[in-house]
Amino acid sequence: MRRDLDELVRAATARGLFLHLSTNGLALDEARIERLLAAGLNSVFVAWELGAPKDAQAARRRAAVERAVRACARQGLPCFLSVCVRRENVWNGDVEAALAAGRALGAAGVRLFAVRPSGAWLHQGDEALLDAPERARLRSLCRSGYAWLTDDAEKAAGRSCAAFARRIVYVSPYGELQPCHFFPFGFGDVRAGDLDAALDRMWSHPMLLDRYPDCALEHRGFRAEHVAPLAGGARLPLMV
Repeated sequence: MRRDLDELVRAATARGLFLHLSTNGLALDEARIERLLAAGLNSVFVAWELGAPKDAQAARRRAAVERAVRACARQGLPCFLSVCVRRENVWNGDVEAALAAGRALGAAGVRLFAVRPSGAWLHQGDEALLDAPERARLRSLCRSGYAWLTDDAEKAAGRSCAAFARRIVYVSPYGELQPCHFFPFGFGDVRAGDLDAALDRMWSHPMLLDRYPDCALEHRGFRAEHVAPLAGGARLPLMV
């Protein structure tokens, strides 16, 4: 976690931006939470790994995350568990356990997002995607309103892919400009030039001129044309 994060939050909220922090929670202690609240941070999303910890290191990570969520709750900073759901998690009780943990820790809610063909799953294609019964199962777990499935929330609001609709942009920790953090391509280093020029270059790229009702990476045509040619093990994002 950046040492100057408090200053960045303060500068952004002074400009009227709504800010949430996505983190693994390991560096989120009482003192840091107090400073972030004072700087104006609106909420926190803490990554929660499904399933029981498999070794001592994983157990230590889980304990640190639990401390961070409890600390947020004590200080009044809305904290949500952020849960990546794979196919094997849908029916084995892992998601239900995460919801129960969130309630016990005082989390404000649980964000569920289905794994996409990106990162470690980039070349798995349809094998990585949840099918209709699996998505229906997740929706049933969201009926209480405590949890939500990100894709459904976008569709319920009548929105298409936020990145391709130009509602969001993403800048990696290394300054790489991307439409979103799942996207395996970058369009320039914002530290090396004009951000407006980099945005113009990105939005005018032929890859981003089409529109998709949901994540482009879930569409076979897009993956066949743009993702399949990428070599396995290539450093991502690939700059174009």
